[in-house]
Amino acid sequence: YKMVKKRILKPEKMYLKVQIQWSGSGQIDTNLRMFKSIALFAVRSLYGEVGIFSEIEAVELLNGPEHIAIFRCDIRHYRELWSALSLTSSYDGNQCRIDVLHASPFLLSHSCGIPSSSPDPWKQFMKDAPLKGTN
Repeated sequence: YKMVKKRILKPEKMYLKVQIQWSGSGQIDTNLRMFKSIALFAVRSLYGEVGIFSEIEAVELLNGPEHIAIFRCDIRHYRELWSALSLTSSYDGNQCRIDVLHASPFLLSHSCGIPSSSPDPWKQFMKDAPLKGTN
């Protein structure tokens, strides 16, 4: 009986699907360059000039009017990018909210997510969940 040695491949990159929502009356047109600029601003704001020692790339822009993009970064630093984006509340004098919708080491998995036209899963959960102390 021959022993077979298995090799485990560990992903090196992580992909984050990110949505930005601008508050106020005027909508801001976002493109890949602006998304990357916002990400770098968020990282510098939270971690200083040193940042996260990793290259951040804005890979693809999805659903233009809904302001969704996919970022790629080193898998060892995606948590820092995620937290920096989530804690950002303004950019260039405009109030905003940045949500990380999905994180995966596989780019293809982002195309199989929840359609943007479906209701927010958290809002649906809160609507369906009974409150404690009520019958």
